[in-house]
This record gives sequence, C-alpha cells and structure tokens, in this order.
Amino acid sequence: MVGVVVGVAIEFAVGIGIDGKRDTAWNIHAQTFTIPLPPHSSKVHTPIAFAPPPIRPPTSPGAHGLRPPAARPVPPMGLRRGCIGRMVPQGVSTAMNRSDTPRPRHRFLVTAGPTREPVDAIRFFTNRSSGRMGYSLARACVERGHDVTLITGPVAIKPPVGVEVVFVETALEMCAAVLDRVEGYNGLLMCAAVADYRPAEPHPGKRSKTPGDWILRLVRNPDILLEVDRLGYKGLRLGFAAEFGDPRERGRQKLEEKHLDLLAANDISRDELGMGAIQNAIWLMDRWGGSVAIGPADKGVVAMELVEHLEDAILRLAQDPK
Repeated sequence: MVGVVVGVAIEFAVGIGIDGKRDTAWNIHAQTFTIPLPPHSSKVHTPIAFAPPPIRPPTSPGAHGLRPPAARPVPPMGLRRGCIGRMVPQGVSTAMNRSDTPRPRHRFLVTAGPTREPVDAIRFFTNRSSGRMGYSLARACVERGHDVTLITGPVAIKPPVGVEVVFVETALEMCAAVLDRVEGYNGLLMCAAVADYRPAEPHPGKRSKTPGDWILRLVRNPDILLEVDRLGYKGLRLGFAAEFGDPRERGRQKLEEKHLDLLAANDISRDELGMGAIQNAIWLMDRWGGSVAIGPADKGVVAMELVEHLEDAILRLAQDPK
C-alpha cells in the first residue's frame, strides 16, 4: 500500500527595492510527496508488561526513605487517664471509675468566686478570684454522685450542670445565704474568696472627682466559717487559705482557730498557680493532724482528689464526732 502526504514548501528571499530600501519576497507553493508504507504484517505483537517494583513495608527502616513511627508518649508513672478525659493522679477516681463501689450520697454547700464591696453606685473592691476552683469542686461533687448547692459571687464562667445555684455579690449577702441554708447539708465547702473588709459608708450614687484625696474607712466583714461555728453546725467544714510562700504553718493555725475539719492551703505567690490561674497546688490538712500535697495540676483534677478526701473525712467524723 502506498500513502500520500501533501506538504507545503515556502521560499523566502531578501533584496533591495527600487527605492533603495530592503524588500522581502515570499513564494509559497504546494508540493506532493509519496511515501511508501510497509506491507501489512500478520505477526501478532505481544504487549510489553512492566513489572512493578517490589513493595517493602513502609515501616521498615529505609523503605521509601521512611523510618519506623515513633512510639506514642506514655503517661508518667503514677498517672492514668480518667473517664472524664483528664489526666488524674493514681488513686483518684471519677464517679464512673468507682460506679461499682457503693458509697453514701451527701449534700454539699459550696461557695465560690470573689465578692464585690461597693464604694459607690459604680465602683467596688474585689479580688482576682476567677471562681474556677469552687466551680471545679462543685462539678467534682456532682460527678461523684452528690447533691450540690453553689453560692457564687460574680464570675465569668458557667455553673456546672446539675448544680443548684445561688448568686450573690457582697460578703454580707454570701454570709446570709450560707447561714440560711447550711443546716440542711452534710458538708460546707468554703472556697469563695470573701472580702475581709468593706467600705463603712458607700457613697450614694456616683461620687464625682473633686480636689484632694478620697479617704475611705473600711470595716471588717463577718468571718462566715466562725458564724457557722456559732450556729453549732455539725457537718463537715472545709476552708481555704491563700498565703504567700509556704502555707502550711499559717494554714494549720487557721484550721484550729476556725474549728475546721479540713483546710486547703495554697501558695498564691506563683502566677501560674492558685487565684486566677488554670492550675492549683494545695496542702490539705485535717483536724486529726494529717496533711497531703495535691498538685500542681488542673483545678478539675485537684478538685476530684479533694472530694475523695472529703468523703473519707465524713466517714471518719461519723466514728469520731465533734
């Protein structure tokens, strides 16, 4: 068989025109070329097969330049993962962890957050408490199966689910709320950062700026734990003490002065721990002379371990009443 191909030939020439300028001429014409084709062959061509390269496991050393995957980090000894998704100290359990272990159901009255002491209609004294420790304590009690009422000062966090909430603002309001309710509870957990002093005579309305100084006279707020003691309350009493430096000596003194069963003392001289921080570290002291360090850890973790100590202390109080 003969094949035909039509091609195009182009001629190009450059010269000088009659006006003395360069002139260009193009000449285009078609030409026909005949190209003989080889006769048809009956030979069957076998397609070429390409064998894939050998596949080695990607985790073997040197395979495709990859190294074996690094082992996942193992939690430090003495820690395990709790069912609520946090790392909790060994021996600390959540309600789900110990659901097979029967335990008494208690009623706890928890205080949390700061108080605000008005200077005038728009100004007030307060402190850096975020309320996280008290809210974490209330949540841990609920997760352990207990009933909780939370008396809270002004904070920017949501109350835990399953908690009855009472909102207050001043130290006097918090004191009244506690004294009105405490008799119906197995334990009073005083985690709130209650102001020790308040202005004696808050200015009515807004005090305008005037020449000279503004001198305020402060008076003591009632100590809520001492007021509860005067009621003859027989339930468990937990207090908190925020101190600069090692809090153990001053904490033990407060525990005895206020007739507490437990006191959680923490060092607030470190910005990353305690008041206003995410984490906390406390020394938990009891009326029987014992003490234990909890943390540093997330306040939720500290609260969960603290609640277990509360449960043990209530059982001990039943055997050794006040």
